[in-house]
Amino acid sequence: MSMIKHITAAAVAVFAIGGTVQAATVDISKTDGSVQSTDGLTGYTTSGADMDGMRVTAGFLDGNTSRAVFGATGRQSGAAEGDGFSLSLSGFSTFSTPFELSVSRGVLTWLQIDALPGDTVFDTQRSGTGTPGSANGTDFTPRTSLDGTIPVLFSNILALRDETPAGDLYGTLRIGFDQLSTGGLQSGSSFSFVQDTDNLTTPAEPLVSTVPVPAGLPLVLTGLAAFGYMRHRRSVRA
Repeated sequence: MSMIKHITAAAVAVFAIGGTVQAATVDISKTDGSVQSTDGLTGYTTSGADMDGMRVTAGFLDGNTSRAVFGATGRQSGAAEGDGFSLSLSGFSTFSTPFELSVSRGVLTWLQIDALPGDTVFDTQRSGTGTPGSANGTDFTPRTSLDGTIPVLFSNILALRDETPAGDLYGTLRIGFDQLSTGGLQSGSSFSFVQDTDNLTTPAEPLVSTVPVPAGLPLVLTGLAAFGYMRHRRSVRA
């Protein structure tokens, strides 16, 4: 069974014209999900143009969903343009450059980013004691002031080939907006957040665990086969 870790924290206050306002509370959960593996990571920085292929899905209050694929739009920029939303990032490093989410219709209640199709993972650990080659990461940090709670779920943990997951890299990020005082992100609004990412040297593959066969099982199976053969011979003779 997957372990789920919860981290609840009030986001850092942000400054706006006329004073300081408090950002929403962020409730971060992490679960293993489908464990993935790769041969290595490419380096310490990922720009907006380095996440081609990520799949982005937006869910709306009316029950409809919209999907788009993230692709490069410039030397250091990338975006996913869907029906009713857009997600973009323009900068040389996701460690400090924020993702920009815009809503153009309805009320957006959740957003999910599947990074693995773009050979990308989310690096959620700031210290350098995680997966070798991942360096420092950043946990989900809003840059836009909102009122309410934002549940954030990381899943599909990743490990290097033949190693145990370090607990810092995940392939999927899901952000909830339905617990905001407005019930979601309204049409015409935008939301900015920082979340570090890393790129993979080889496409991620599901980690298949091998279950050891009990020592006495082959002997038992052999005996059952012999017993069945003897019964068959007796029935033929009869």
